[in-house]
Amino acid sequence: MAPLIDAWWRYLLEMLWQTSAVMALTGTLYLLLRRRSAAFRYALLCLILLKFFLPPSLSLVTGIGNWTRRIGAIVAKTREELAAAPAPAPPAFPELAGGSVRTNLLSAWIPTAGGPPSDAGSVRPVPVSHSPAAFFAAWLATAGALGLVIVRRLLRLRRHLRTARPVTDRRVLRILDACREELDIRTPVALAALPGPCSPVLAGLLRPRIFIPEALAGRTDCLRPIFLHELAHVKRHDLWVNAVQILLQVLWFCHPGLWLANAWIRREREHACDDIVVARLKDQATRYARILVAAFAGTPVPGGAALGLLGIVDRYATAKARLARILSGRRAMATRVRPAGLTALLLIGCIVLPLARPAADPPAPHPKPMPQRDAILESTLRAFAAAKEAQAEGLARTQSFELTPELRAFFDAAARANSNRVDALFRQLQQQRDLGQQAAGSTVLTTALWQTVLETWGADREFTAWSSNALLSSYADDVLSAIPDGSVYLGGTDPGRFVITAFHQTRHAPDIQILTQNGLADAGYMEYLRALYGGTLGLPDARDMNEAFGDYARRAMTGQTPASGSVSVKDGRVTVDGVAAVMQINAALCRQIFERNKAQHAFYVEESYVVDWMYPYLLPHKLIFRLNNEPLPALPEAVIREDLAYWDAYADRLLATDGFDRDIAARMTFAKMRTATAGLYAWRDLEREAELAFEQARALCPVSPDVAFRLADFHLRRGRPVRAEEALLTFLTAFESESKDLLQSEIRVGGPEQLEQYRRTTLERTRAFLRLVRQRTQGLSPGVSGPFG
Repeated sequence: MAPLIDAWWRYLLEMLWQTSAVMALTGTLYLLLRRRSAAFRYALLCLILLKFFLPPSLSLVTGIGNWTRRIGAIVAKTREELAAAPAPAPPAFPELAGGSVRTNLLSAWIPTAGGPPSDAGSVRPVPVSHSPAAFFAAWLATAGALGLVIVRRLLRLRRHLRTARPVTDRRVLRILDACREELDIRTPVALAALPGPCSPVLAGLLRPRIFIPEALAGRTDCLRPIFLHELAHVKRHDLWVNAVQILLQVLWFCHPGLWLANAWIRREREHACDDIVVARLKDQATRYARILVAAFAGTPVPGGAALGLLGIVDRYATAKARLARILSGRRAMATRVRPAGLTALLLIGCIVLPLARPAADPPAPHPKPMPQRDAILESTLRAFAAAKEAQAEGLARTQSFELTPELRAFFDAAARANSNRVDALFRQLQQQRDLGQQAAGSTVLTTALWQTVLETWGADREFTAWSSNALLSSYADDVLSAIPDGSVYLGGTDPGRFVITAFHQTRHAPDIQILTQNGLADAGYMEYLRALYGGTLGLPDARDMNEAFGDYARRAMTGQTPASGSVSVKDGRVTVDGVAAVMQINAALCRQIFERNKAQHAFYVEESYVVDWMYPYLLPHKLIFRLNNEPLPALPEAVIREDLAYWDAYADRLLATDGFDRDIAARMTFAKMRTATAGLYAWRDLEREAELAFEQARALCPVSPDVAFRLADFHLRRGRPVRAEEALLTFLTAFESESKDLLQSEIRVGGPEQLEQYRRTTLERTRAFLRLVRQRTQGLSPGVSGPFG
């Protein structure tokens, strides 16, 4: 039920603004076209009703949505040109954790250094203050009440109309038949007389009937104008339009613009029928006006006003305006919309009705040539794509699905190593998956099979991001060679997951299980792991996952853990939003896997987000970590010496490698790994080892915000705000001078707008952090604990 309510809420908000925009545009034209015929103005206003039946996603090249997209592109370009000026200082920085290690990482993050922080996320969704369920209940109750009122009045009307008797006077029936022939109406229209005083009305969608007061049944001299008016409603199908108005008024009672639009439509409907009558009466407009005056004096049919029955009298409030219009001689006498008017209406509809922006075109390939992969990497990527397609087919069969043509095209592009097409097709599939999740329906893209698509795209993206084939191969080989057979490897970052998975699956060594700690809270990913390792690893089941969500929700709502996202409970189902919040649930599930399997498997970790519970268990192990089975009181001296010697040699080799200084993906990745070790040393209060590791990471990648932020936090924790300021200034200088080159080197795996936004956000957050550190510099003396102590 909750997904349906959320879908309704999104639809309601989208339709509210779109219909309001259509009303504003159409209403403006309606007021400007006062001299046009009533028939044209009526048809123009009916475009508003049509908008309520069109999907909000409707998009055409002629629509305003397409225009705003083009205008938006011009504005974006202008903003890029203005971005060369220094950005204004942002508001006070509320936290030290933030930013992104890599703009193209799915697991973008910047954790706090010096120990496991309570908030490791860098992206925070704004908590939703409204409750769609409450609005839905209120809407349902109000619409239901209005519907009951309409039904009640309809039943009352039917009881009243049943008192009418059929008119059998041949003279009257001949007048009615003559009027039908005059207006070329082939639909049978019955005639009945109501007792007592009343106004003539037309009722009946399928079998229209005209009701007249008994006093008029014998007055043949005034029946022809009345019949012409009511039959004009039949000819124009006004009864159906009126029914649509009533339906929309019930469903969209909360839309004030619809009430006004309906009033305008009713007014122009009567004007259009008046024009038809006067056109047939020729010079007898005064006589028609007298008949209207007499009809106005009649008693309205009970319930007719509420149901909007179509009569010669619509509303007393419009009587004066109608009479003045008929007698003025300045009325528009066109009784139908001419071909030129129909063309204009079609053009107006094509412009104002499609308000959705067209889906963005896939980003054009960057003019810079893509780096040529060597034959080994090319074959690795092709083999990995073929293996993932076979895996997807197997998963689809277990779920009784078939691979769609779009999925086939995606895997085919990956097998051909066509990176631009792989990225474009992936984004299309991702949109389809999001729509499937919103509709709460089971599709092939909402199952575990999605992980095969994600891993294929991720591997292709990383293989493209690394400009050095040798460095990429070395990275994968060095990580895999550090993991013995039978182990469990937790790969956190994108290269740590996707590159290692691709090399492992195509080179078949060592025999290990690969997981990512960042996706365990995703039910689809857990289903994928069960399909891969369900027979060899003890994995959390649905109950375990629910308990992890519920435990976090209880702790967050009771203040036992700092708020790091929004938590909501609907129909007993816990929903958690926010990267840091979800990572806490991931951490709990990861611990369950570790505790259940540590006796049978060794665990190795490539850190992405800082996971609190792991720190007492972590041991540096070449490029990555090993998880000890039990907490360690201290790091063994031998392990520390081995790690320092390993990274001394490894960092020197990287810095001496040709092309390393130009490969931003490689520099970010290796600097991230060394920063993770520095964070462990800082948590263990090994100050000398931590500083050495941080400096090695900074040498590997001076433009890494991860290194700068964690190093500054490390100094700030130890009461050294001056050194924290120095670390941030060094990074800021390097990033401001090299960020343009960084964007150029990364442009093949991220759109220019995304990368430019990353650059601006990083600069803003760094400047804000720097202001905060300077405030601490003025208020702290050496030896005084910093704000994180």
